[in-house]
Amino acid sequence: MARHAEVTKQDIIDAGIDLENLKKRPNPGSIRVQLSNRGSFPRIKEVWGNYVANRDTDGLSDEATTEIELPAEIQENLDRNIKQAVKNIENITANSFKSAQQIAEKRASSTIGEYKTKIADFEESEQQAGIALENCDLQISDLNNEIEEYQKKNEKLISENSHLSGQISSAKERISNLEKKESELFELKEQYGKLLGKYELLSSN
Repeated sequence: MARHAEVTKQDIIDAGIDLENLKKRPNPGSIRVQLSNRGSFPRIKEVWGNYVANRDTDGLSDEATTEIELPAEIQENLDRNIKQAVKNIENITANSFKSAQQIAEKRASSTIGEYKTKIADFEESEQQAGIALENCDLQISDLNNEIEEYQKKNEKLISENSHLSGQISSAKERISNLEKKESELFELKEQYGKLLGKYELLSSN
């Protein structure tokens, strides 16, 4: 398990600042003596070096942010350049927005045009489908009428066929009766012939 540092970073920094206040030069050796010979030289050197570097950077930053009063002519030129730069930025922004707006409007118009074309095609297809359905309805109606006519003709033919069947049956019956009568007539003729022969035979005696 690592040992804790004998002194903290703040202890090292405070010791170095105390030496500076005493008009002494802080270094790892003098800071360690100021800390009652506590702490390692490498760690003291690293902590104090980082502190000095950061302090110097902060000092430069503070100096850079200090307001400097410029001569009137330079200040006027600076203000004029700033105004011109702001104006240029505004013009660039406005032109960029205008270009973006034109591109967006162009894309929107193109998209709307495409959708209008698709809608028109769909409406045309729908209209054609409606016409086709109407034609189908008319054809179905015509077919139903034809079916009704054929049904009527079929019923008429069935009625006529039934009537003809009755006539045929009646004719067959009459033919059968005529055949019987013809057979009877033939028998009568045969009997008549026999009787006529007997009569002639009797008459001759």
